[in-house]
Amino acid sequence: MNLEPIKKYDEDAVAANDKLAEIRYRHSNIRDAYQLALLGLNDSQIANFFNVVPSTINFWKKEHQLFDAAIRAGRERADGKVVKALLETALKGDVAAQKFWLSNRNKANWGAEQQVHQTLEVGPVAKESDINERIAALEEKTSDLDAKVAQAMEEF
Repeated sequence: MNLEPIKKYDEDAVAANDKLAEIRYRHSNIRDAYQLALLGLNDSQIANFFNVVPSTINFWKKEHQLFDAAIRAGRERADGKVVKALLETALKGDVAAQKFWLSNRNKANWGAEQQVHQTLEVGPVAKESDINERIAALEEKTSDLDAKVAQAMEEF
């Protein structure tokens, strides 16, 4: 069976989709993409907002570095806020938050399928000042990303 006509059709369809994706792209999408990512939306939900298919979002991320950076910055900022809030809650003694933090942060030692050993080695306990320094560093990193995205948005 000769698959050349099918292959040619697929290549033409991809090229046509890429052209449509480029036509629909606007520089104002950068700001919207950042805000949507900051709200925690995934690529499919962002695509719904722009009234495009998810592959168009992937195309825009490949073709437009600022669009990709805006989504990454929004997600990193949102993740940073969640991590900070979770850590603060865990430090205040919320056992559920502590369990969630440890089971996701250190699965080898705190995961659901933990193996029991005869000996237990306990590492050093992090000081509150060390934790505060880590939080400050994370806030600085997300602030730098916000500044870069804001500067890029002003240029458009």
